[in-house]
Amino acid sequence: MILEPESSWRRAVRLARGSVVLTCLALVALGIYLGWKEGYFTPVEPYYLVAKSSKGLGKGMALRLSGFKIGQVTGVELQSDRSVRVNLAIYRQYLDFIRTDTEIRLESGLPIGDASLEITGGPSRAPLAEPGAQLRYRGQPQVFDQVAGVVEQLTPMVEHVNALLAQARQPQGELQTALRNLSDTTARVEAWLPGFLERTDATLGTIRQTSATANETLLPLARPDGELQSTLRDLHATVADFRAALPPLLADLKALTASVRSSAEKLEPAVSQAAPRIPALVEEGRRTAANAGEVVEAVKELPLIRSKVNQPTPQPVLPTTPP
Repeated sequence: MILEPESSWRRAVRLARGSVVLTCLALVALGIYLGWKEGYFTPVEPYYLVAKSSKGLGKGMALRLSGFKIGQVTGVELQSDRSVRVNLAIYRQYLDFIRTDTEIRLESGLPIGDASLEITGGPSRAPLAEPGAQLRYRGQPQVFDQVAGVVEQLTPMVEHVNALLAQARQPQGELQTALRNLSDTTARVEAWLPGFLERTDATLGTIRQTSATANETLLPLARPDGELQSTLRDLHATVADFRAALPPLLADLKALTASVRSSAEKLEPAVSQAAPRIPALVEEGRRTAANAGEVVEAVKELPLIRSKVNQPTPQPVLPTTPP
């Protein structure tokens, strides 16, 4: 009689087989998903670029455009001229972005993330690059190279600082001399400061006294019943009276001007008529004056008139007082 396995054991065997099959199916599905996610099943076209060094470059490195993965590096090879050929595989759906002037730059992944190749530049109207064509590559200094460059730049600065410190330690150096001069100047300032403060206090006291005197002088003038305010009120009243009397005065002046203009207009014809006779009248007056002078001279020659003219002036007789 052949012993048959128990049903529980057969059930466990079937479950184990099912688990193995499901695990294998899950692994296959996961591999397919990862391959699809990484683009292994996406149609691609080959391109390449040439670099001077393979530093930072490696197979499987992503090629990105504006942060999106559009391809990857499929191989890195050393050429006979010591240049490095980097083979690229770019997804066909992104070939419209690959132009003849497309430039690729190595982006470092530090401090976070992995290094990648980045397509730089904006949209271009250059023709499309044919599959298998060489793309431009611009090397990007790596972090260690950048650190080394910074260190090389800092080294001369450190040496210069050390030289300055060594010079500063010398007793007769410029820094020590400047410090001694500064100390002497500080001592002189400290010695001069008390007297300056005393003079400043005296000056401030004088200014304060002058301000008090000015306030005492100006305060009475600012009072409403003070002389200045009374004078201003009188001046204001005088100005108001003058402003009130000014319009009639201007009116009288205007009327006088009009009267003078009218008289001038009336006298203008008479003056025009008398103008031709004025020279003759002037000449006649001149002759009359000459004749009068001759008459006066003739009269002076008369004996009676001459005796009167030559007679001395009588002296006034002062009144005498009785003794």
